[in-house]
Amino acid sequence: MSSSESEKKHRRSHRKSRLGCQQCKKRKIKCDEARPSCLNCVRRDADCSFALESVDAGTGSGTCCCHSIKCQSNTTGTAHTSSGTDCQRSQIRPYGMPVELRGLLEQQSKKLDVMYERLTLMEGMMAQLTPLRPLQPSLNYTDAGLLVHFFTRTVHTIAGDEDREFWLERLPNISACHTHVLHLMLAFAALHKCRTHPEQCSRLFELAEHHQTIGTEGVTGYLKNINDENYEMVYASAILVGLTNLASGPQPGEYIAFSDHENPSLISLIRGVRSIKNCREPASAPERPPARCWSINGLDVSALGFEVDCHYGKHLQCLRHLIKTIPDAECREGYVAAMDDLEQFFVRMNGPNPARPDGSPEPDAAHLRSPLGWLYRVPNSFLDKIKDREPLSLAILACFVVVLKVLEEGWPADGWPEHMMSGVWKHVQPKHRLLIQWPMNTLAWQPAEGLVSTMCYSQMPCQGERDVSQPAS
Repeated sequence: MSSSESEKKHRRSHRKSRLGCQQCKKRKIKCDEARPSCLNCVRRDADCSFALESVDAGTGSGTCCCHSIKCQSNTTGTAHTSSGTDCQRSQIRPYGMPVELRGLLEQQSKKLDVMYERLTLMEGMMAQLTPLRPLQPSLNYTDAGLLVHFFTRTVHTIAGDEDREFWLERLPNISACHTHVLHLMLAFAALHKCRTHPEQCSRLFELAEHHQTIGTEGVTGYLKNINDENYEMVYASAILVGLTNLASGPQPGEYIAFSDHENPSLISLIRGVRSIKNCREPASAPERPPARCWSINGLDVSALGFEVDCHYGKHLQCLRHLIKTIPDAECREGYVAAMDDLEQFFVRMNGPNPARPDGSPEPDAAHLRSPLGWLYRVPNSFLDKIKDREPLSLAILACFVVVLKVLEEGWPADGWPEHMMSGVWKHVQPKHRLLIQWPMNTLAWQPAEGLVSTMCYSQMPCQGERDVSQPAS
């Protein structure tokens, strides 16, 4: 090995010292041995052991307080004196700094401390004025799979030619700006995937509930301040919330238009969508509250010619005869409007109504779409009667159930027609059940054995129903 290679492997010589302050020794770091306090202690705002040493003690014993090697006492006890220049030079060591620079650093450190306190105070005040918004839950690979399923499968099951642009173009743009809309889309996709992947139904339903909760909470804050900028987003959110609740399947005591309790959730969502749409339309006169004293309890419905097996036109004509007996004009107009709208669906299914001498109206564009639009269009006065479970309004709703079963092609409504018929049957008293025999016969529906007929108008929970056969064509 050459001498040059040997020199490279040896460490370069450096000065070693054991004269550092006690604080640096405890921390096992190198001390610059600057006086009266080393730089490490100045930075940490610690009491340096050098500053605590007495200058007089060092002077009286014949030893310079700088602890320079040149100023150390010899073994004979006589002090080795050095000039003032040597002492000053000893304070500027290779690893130390001048006293003037150390003082400047101390001043700058104090100024920085004051600035830090002020910034901390300002940060706290800003946090109180503008509280931080909660972080939106992040999406994962499972959510990405649901999003792909939404656009490749789910959309094509509900989007028609007239609204395909909304589902495939406008809705993705809205969800890119509003995360809660994206969560509602994922919830709806998870519920649809339950149909195609029943083995994953339990996990997918939990995901749907999770995303539905986040999405519903996200849109709630916008409902009190709907304007031109957020109208489309709120409207899309309301539609997704309604579809998600419908796709969750029949719930005990909930029959879309009414419920066993006071406030049905689904019809409230439908009304909410209508209210949101009305925000951009000219204000109209508020509807007068309908009279609530009217009832068909005093009428003998058996004498009105209701038949179980007849043409739809005759059954609707019998219902119209009952509507004419309503004394309150506002309430009567609501029933007539609901019947006129509903009859167009029957014309679409079975052709013109021969019982009408003036002829049946041709179904318009609205009646070529989902039958659920009927609940969206009927007057509030009629919906209030359904909510109150008035027998004639429930009989008309039973006819709507027939339309829903035959014409509704969307999977979110699966199971709802039979469930709604069970609710109508339960809340119509036995003496008025002749009003609903035709819809029951058309659907080939019979009440479940566990449903007690004598308690139909009570608040007993729904026991379910059974579909004995396919509905009649």
